Amino acid sequence: MIVYTLKQDDDGQWSIRCQGSILARGLPLDSAIEQAHELAHTERMDSGRPTCVDLTSAGTHIPVADKVSRPPVPLGQPIGDLAWARQLICAPL
Repeated sequence: MIVYTLKQDDDGQWSIRCQGSILARGLPLDSAIEQAHELAHTERMDSGRPTCVDLTSAGTHIPVADKVSRPPVPLGQPIGDLAWARQLICAPL
């Protein structure tokens, strides 16, 4: 499985990481989730390998998507409020 990880940086913005590489940085959370979903979806379609998107913040690890669907992302949520992310339900493609 290829794991795309969203990690909050020291400046409060978010980065997308995969297999030890930083793919993007300086993103608001909603943009980071959307871009990570797109990257994971493309990888899954191109390689056929399973993918997932996980969010890591303050030592908390939250799976955001498995097999990459596109759940709605509530815009305007404060970065510190991750309760909505725990409620995301990701259906297989």
